[in-house]
Amino acid sequence: IPAELPAIVGVRGQLVQVFLNLVLNAVDATDKNGAIAISASVEDGHVVIDVADDGQGIPPDQRDRLFQPYFTTKQHGTGLGLFVTRKLLADQSGTITVHDRPGGGVIFRVRLLAEPPVAHVLPSPVVSESSYGVATPDFSRR
Repeated sequence: IPAELPAIVGVRGQLVQVFLNLVLNAVDATDKNGAIAISASVEDGHVVIDVADDGQGIPPDQRDRLFQPYFTTKQHGTGLGLFVTRKLLADQSGTITVHDRPGGGVIFRVRLLAEPPVAHVLPSPVVSESSYGVATPDFSRR
């Protein structure tokens, strides 16, 4: 994850829940020696975070139902994790999509609005009157 990523707009606790859900799903999808990768980049004013796993993948007939409430492929799942994840992201102007990972597994891609860069403006000098009644800038006081 690049250190120079811009800040994102969002509610911290909700974003923690989003990424916890995605990582736990990836853990469930992988075998004992499976791999999970998290990466981030910037695209078109958004921070894009990928959570990828090398698990068994998601069958095409289940893709359309992934984000529906109560749909689950887990034996003991509630089917609310991805539904809540998408809702939390939508509330923060974010999106989530799922893609096949080359070589097997899936990538869940989250897009969040990046904060616009802040312009750094130098402070104005303090103006004081000289002994001649003329205003002169005083750069020594800031």
